[in-house]
Amino acid sequence: MSARNLCMDQLKRQKAAENYLDYSRQQDEAEESFLGEVIREETYRILYAAIDKLPWQTRQIVLMCMDGDSNNEVAEKLGISVNTVKTLKKNGYATLRQLLANEYVIFLFFLLEQL
Repeated sequence: MSARNLCMDQLKRQKAAENYLDYSRQQDEAEESFLGEVIREETYRILYAAIDKLPWQTRQIVLMCMDGDSNNEVAEKLGISVNTVKTLKKNGYATLRQLLANEYVIFLFFLLEQL
């Protein structure tokens, strides 16, 4: 009877240890998920704050391109030439690179989180 109880106690301890490890892993995953979400939200906040500093038409073009619209679609929707879209988009991206020069570390974390 004593050997049986020892075995049962050992099995209970092993089960408790497994449950603790599972709980610990879940907590770690939740923390990583939360941290990833915070990084993503902060990245988008910084990006959109920089986009808001662009001139109106350039801002519209950048936002439409970010939504997946092609240069032709943007030109058609805004009633401007494709070359104007290309020029304003190029200038907008150059301005964003300047505005976000100090924020590259945050974008790097965001990109690494996505991998």
